[in-house]
Amino acid sequence: MSSGAPNASGSSTTSISHSASPSNSSTFLDPRRTHSLSNFIASDTPITIIPSFTYKRPFDFLLTHKSIGPLHAGVNSTVPLWLALYLRRRNLCRLVPPEWMKSDHLRSVLAYERDPMNSTKFCPNLPSRYVEIGRAVLSACGAARSAVHAAPGEMGGDEVGDSEVVRILLEDISTVRMDKIRRSVHQISADMAGGSSLGGGG
Repeated sequence: MSSGAPNASGSSTTSISHSASPSNSSTFLDPRRTHSLSNFIASDTPITIIPSFTYKRPFDFLLTHKSIGPLHAGVNSTVPLWLALYLRRRNLCRLVPPEWMKSDHLRSVLAYERDPMNSTKFCPNLPSRYVEIGRAVLSACGAARSAVHAAPGEMGGDEVGDSEVVRILLEDISTVRMDKIRRSVHQISADMAGGSSLGGGG
């Protein structure tokens, strides 16, 4: 089969061909490679920033497939996530978190995910790379760690409202989705085992 259950970020997983060698398969499934690839894909997501500087020309030197800029101080601009993170970490802009990162929205998503009626599907009201985007935004705003471990003044300010709640909700949603995936995989394995035993008995 070429496709399977969705992954916790919401995108579809793809099975590996049986013709692949064990060494190639283990390399492909290396969690570090998968994590890096997911972050790379998410890094091109558009996000709104409020720059603290003015740059009157497009950023042609970045060689991106979409034009970026010009930027004007204090005026909302849309840029790729990777550029937003670069500027934010240098205090050259403020991030405007997407609407789906609001705590009320995430609570509704979590309620959907936990509803037994939705045990085999994911809430559609999150982007496919919500985990990577959410973590990146919280990290750039200094809100990636829990309140217990965060340094004074490191809880995201007013850029991410209820940043601690948002962080916990994102983790809870990811956990619930992983549980759904595990249950789906176990069910598929049980169905395949049952089918094999029936076939053997014939």
